[in-house]
Parts: sequence; structure tokens; C-alpha cells
Amino acid sequence: MRIIMVALSLTLVVFATLNRVQASATADIFSPPLGYHDGLQYAPRITYDNSHNLIENTNYGVKNPDLQGLKCFGVDWSQLYHAGEDLYRTDGSSTRGAEVTAVANGTVMFADPLIDWPGRVVIVKHVLTNGQTIYSVYGHIENLAVVAAQTLARGDKIGTVLYQAYTGRYSQYHPSGDDSHLHFEIRYFYDGSNIYPAPYTTCNKPDNVPGVGYTYPGIPDNFPAPGAGYTNPSAFIRAHAGTFLPAIGRCPGNSYEYLVNGNFESGSAVGWAQYSSGGYQLIPYLPGYTHSGDYFAFLGAFNNLSENISQTTTLPADAASINYSYWWQMTTQEYPSADYDYLRVQIQTLDGLGNVITTGDLYTVTNRSTAGQWVFQSHDLSAYSGWTIRLIFSDTTDGSAPTNFYVDDVSLPICGLSGPPYSAGTPPAGTPTPFRPAKTPIALTPPANPVPKTPPPPNIAHPAYP
Repeated sequence: MRIIMVALSLTLVVFATLNRVQASATADIFSPPLGYHDGLQYAPRITYDNSHNLIENTNYGVKNPDLQGLKCFGVDWSQLYHAGEDLYRTDGSSTRGAEVTAVANGTVMFADPLIDWPGRVVIVKHVLTNGQTIYSVYGHIENLAVVAAQTLARGDKIGTVLYQAYTGRYSQYHPSGDDSHLHFEIRYFYDGSNIYPAPYTTCNKPDNVPGVGYTYPGIPDNFPAPGAGYTNPSAFIRAHAGTFLPAIGRCPGNSYEYLVNGNFESGSAVGWAQYSSGGYQLIPYLPGYTHSGDYFAFLGAFNNLSENISQTTTLPADAASINYSYWWQMTTQEYPSADYDYLRVQIQTLDGLGNVITTGDLYTVTNRSTAGQWVFQSHDLSAYSGWTIRLIFSDTTDGSAPTNFYVDDVSLPICGLSGPPYSAGTPPAGTPTPFRPAKTPIALTPPANPVPKTPPPPNIAHPAYP
């Protein structure tokens, strides 16, 4: 009997192994390289100074003004095009130690335990469903968990993010001194050791298969040849994500967006109700200040204000997951001694007549929060399945030293069986409002020698929500 059981166990192991190898042969679904298991959010970092000048951008295909030093191209690092994305935790905590996972089924092509990039680099080969081959590259890794020729399934651990100290130009905006991040690429070629033509051949090194992570003078899409070089990693993953929803699990049905005009690009009259004690337009057209597009929500900027924007929706009872997310930014002239100005992210539950049952705070930004850069925030609202809810962004400012609060790209994707609560093409409009003057963003810098202020009471009364 024991022999039969052992033989059966070995058969199951072999069967499972064969299934795993077969499953890994085709990369049909892609997911982000960070956040697969920990439920946290990671993204490139974009930072502005207090005068709203861009001082850092770790996206793909851009020049990052924060970098410094002469590189093999013979120009300053800040002049090079980024061939990948540098990914950071969006909550401001260190990315050090974050688990790095395979973005899709594939085979490890490169995992040199001795390379120092700094840290290790892993390259995984993926064969797409159309037969095309593509490669994912993971840089600045420690605790390497894979070897060359190993077969991986999507979500398998590759390693963890290495600690790196900050060495950029703007240390005043990076007070922790921590610059730990994952450098992540997707490209159509394997070997990056010999892709640079004269006069940049000094960047070619026979043993550097990962490459240098940057291109010059052309954009990375064209290296080593147009259409056969690098590609935007986030855009590629979104286009090949299937039913995968990062950080909030797997979707057994369809995923629907339950907010209207969450990116504000339809202007101020669609989706959002607005209130401003100063009579200001809260969803202005201000290209250059937004996280994306041309419109965003702009609260604060003046003293003695109470404002809010809100949107009401009914969540399906059969939702498998409900993930609420948004980007915010704050700049201020306030004194750093205490919290004086507030942006509150709130949720209300409503009865069938629209009466408020409960009100809760999901998140609070103050004049002492991270300043001058866009910050991503998300919340799991699965506990509200079946409820009618109102989502609110509200601000209150005290009598001196103004604070700007920006909100953009608000999203409420719901994984479930029900469609959105409105007919396609006929989204509900927000509360119509008369003409309001637009706000003009101003550069806000904390005073060099702050004068002590008396903090406002901790519970500031809010106006009735429209």
C-alpha cells in the first residue's frame, strides 16, 4: 500500500510540474512587478518644488532633472532618456524589501548573482499568445530567488528591492535619504550589451546583458531599432492585463468603473457635486498642474474656506472587490508646528431616501503632509457592497497662510457581476452650479522663521454636503 501511495504521489508531482511548465509556456496575462502579494501600491515618482517646477520624474521615456553626474554618453545623467520605470511605494514609505514578482509566465534568461547594477538584475523571457517574444527586466534586487533557465509563473518571487541611498540634486525634498526602488523594463530584445552606435560605444560592455537602463540621444523605443527596442512597461501591462486587478485580487466576472468623470476631463458639470464657501469653481481647466490631462479638483488656496466635491453611487451586492483610489498633492505657506489646513477623504452611507446614515474619514491630508509631489492612495471598500455611498473630498483652511490641495484621477473599479448603475453614455450630472471664478495656483513656500500659531480645534465643523 505504501509503495502504491508513493507512486501516486510521484505521479501527482510530475503531473503538477508538467502542468506548471505548460502553463508557463505562454504569457497570456501580465501584472505589475510589485504589489502582487502585499496589496500595496507602487508607481513612478513625480516631484515638484514649492514653485511647481518639476524636479523629479522616474517614468519611462523621460529625462529626470533630479539625476546628476557624467555618464558613458558624455552628457549629464539628467539629459538621458529613461529606458524603464523606477517604482516606489506610493504611501511614502521605503520600498526596501518589497517583494519583486514575475509579471507573467516565462523563463529566466539572466540572473547573475555577481552583477552589481547596483544589486542584481533578472531578465525573464515571455512568449505571448501571438507567438511574439518579449523580455521583462528587474533591476536593483537583493535576496535573489531565481536561477537562469528556471520556469516561472506569474506572481512567482524573483527577489526583494535593494536599499539605495538618495544621491540626487534635491535632498531637501527627500528628507529620509532613502531612494530604494525597482528599475523595471519591458523590451523586445534580450541582450543590451551592444546596442549603442558611435559615438556612444563606450556604453557597450560585453558582460552587461541588462544594458545601462538609459538611451541617448534618441528615445528608448528606437533602441536598438525603431519598433524593436524598449516599450512603456505600465502601458504594456495594462494592455495585457486580462482580468487581473492589482492589489485587490482576481476578478471572477467583469470589472466596471462606478465613478463618473473620475479624471475630471469632462469638466465641472459632469459627475461631481461642488460646494465652496468662497464661491470658487473647484474643477478648473489648468494644464500643467494636473496629475494627468487638463482638469483636476482644486481645493483650498485661500483662507477661511470650507469646500467639498462629492459623488454618490450604489455599489452592487455581488461585488468581489471594490478598490477606491486617487492621487493628491499639497503645497502650503503654513507653519509646520501644527496641522492647520485639512483635506479629508470621506465616505457616507445613505438610505433609500438619500439621508445620511454614517460618515467616516478614509484619509486626511494636512499642511504637514508630503508636499510638492503627487501621492497615490487607495482604499478597499468591499465592506460597503450593496450600499448607496457618497464619496467626498472636503477641505477646511484657517485664517492665515493658505494651502493648496489638488486631487486627480479618482477611480472606483468594481469587480463583480453587475454592470455600472447608469446606462452607458448617460452618466448622472453633478449639481449644476452658477458661474464661479477660477482659482489661480500660486507658489506656496513655508516661512523660513515661522511664528507660533494657535492650532485650530481638532474637530472643524463641515458644511452640509450638496
